[in-house]
Amino acid sequence: MFRRVIAGLILGPALFIGSFAWSGYLALRSVFDEDRTEKVAEELLSNDEVRAQLAENIGVAISTALPDDVPLTEAQIDAAALRVLDDERVTDLFLMAFGSTHRAFLGQGDAPQSLDLAPVIAAAREQIAVVSPTAAESLPESSEFVVELPTQRIPNASPVKTFLETSVPLMAVVSVVLVSMAFLTTSDRPSVLARAARWALGAAAVYLLFGLGVPAMLRAVAPDQVEVLAALLTAVLRETLVPSITLGIVGVGLLLASWVWPKRSRRSDSAPQPAPQPQPQRQPAPAQMQPAQRQAPRVSEPMTPASNPAMPPTVAQPVPVARPTPPPRPEPTAAPSEPTPFRPTLPTRSSPGDAGMPAWTDDSVPVEEANITWLPPHWVEGHGWVLDPADTRPIPPNARWVEGVGHVVPGPPPAS
Repeated sequence: MFRRVIAGLILGPALFIGSFAWSGYLALRSVFDEDRTEKVAEELLSNDEVRAQLAENIGVAISTALPDDVPLTEAQIDAAALRVLDDERVTDLFLMAFGSTHRAFLGQGDAPQSLDLAPVIAAAREQIAVVSPTAAESLPESSEFVVELPTQRIPNASPVKTFLETSVPLMAVVSVVLVSMAFLTTSDRPSVLARAARWALGAAAVYLLFGLGVPAMLRAVAPDQVEVLAALLTAVLRETLVPSITLGIVGVGLLLASWVWPKRSRRSDSAPQPAPQPQPQRQPAPAQMQPAQRQAPRVSEPMTPASNPAMPPTVAQPVPVARPTPPPRPEPTAAPSEPTPFRPTLPTRSSPGDAGMPAWTDDSVPVEEANITWLPPHWVEGHGWVLDPADTRPIPPNARWVEGVGHVVPGPPPAS
């Protein structure tokens, strides 16, 4: 955002200075160009409406100078006036008068104070003599036709021309440099191109409208009265048309460039980018530790006592929830306030108080290796089948502990 504001502050004065430079450039190519004087005069003389107006004025002057008894019609006088305009002496007189006045405006000599119409009278006498020699002899001498020109108040614009010749190149360079700085500074370069394009199109449109639209409007409003003025404006501003069209083409190019220029994100480039989130390092899964001692294989012996019930591994009855093993009873000699320390025991068929401590406890009594012994359970009325405490096989999951009895396994009573 800050860079766009700075670019806008630079671009505004740059385009303002560019407008002055462009106007001064066109003025130097039109009004302040002394080489354009003869071209403008020749263009005026080649305009049909201007020639008709000049011929009419010359015809009026000839009619006024002729006596009343001269047998000449208005058509003959108008034809003679048109031929007068084609005479080189009249053309040179017109170019000299126009050029001298314009050069005086630019400070290059004095403006003519009067205009000698002797070449016009001489050419008119020659053209009238073709129709009527008597009428030609009745024309007055050429020395009597001297017209005073109102050139006393023509200003000297040479200081303005000198200032424009010095300042226009400097202002153009400053404008281009500032526009380049704004283009390089901003983070939104398409907007700079678009503003420069709008300025170029606007400046071209203004001068094209003034150079082409104003003369056309004058001819449409009052074609008979302002034709000479419209032709003069067209001739003077003709040199501004090509530069204006060129500037308009440049503006269209800048506008297209602003459309195709890649858009940047609205986020400022100066804002720090967030650091990437650290990814946790994946640790390899720890290898499963192998037991220190190899487990002894389980001896499978068939349990087929004649009088004892069979205990298949799959019982159709629902498995009751196993109750937790009751803690061992405290010794009679132990103090009531001191609880018996908890010691984990291995699964066994003996009572919890008679169980031996394993080797990984703090008890220093060594644990003998267990010898797997199979002993059949016995029936206890009111409880069920009670496992023998000396049986070293794993306790079934459906066994429950009964205080004073032992581990009881549910099952049908023995056959009588």
